[in-house]
Amino acid sequence: LHWDSEQYVAEVLVGDHLALGVVDTGSCKTLLCEATTRALGLTVERARGNEFGTFRVPGGTNAKSYVGVVRGPITLKFSDDVSFDVCNVPVLLHPAPLFLLGSDLLRGGRDADAWNFNGL
Repeated sequence: LHWDSEQYVAEVLVGDHLALGVVDTGSCKTLLCEATTRALGLTVERARGNEFGTFRVPGGTNAKSYVGVVRGPITLKFSDDVSFDVCNVPVLLHPAPLFLLGSDLLRGGRDADAWNFNGL
């Protein structure tokens, strides 16, 4: 995998599928693009308008609506000892496969319900 960024990429087991997720401390939510949900065999509940909220890309000013959510729970397994069940994962349209692991999973400190990611 060639990655032109200083962000970390984590291997995540989702069901029977191994996926690469970008560790994104600037994203407040873990989210997926529509193509990634299909590749992982996840069911997307389609949005009507902006009922699941909106987002802006860094440096952008236009708010875009999420196209849906995966209700879940989805088990994200990072190792034999580290896994999380997440619900209501936002789904967006993106030109390339995208799986962002947001700060909802990456809280620091000693929270038992978070990954406590501090980099390497």
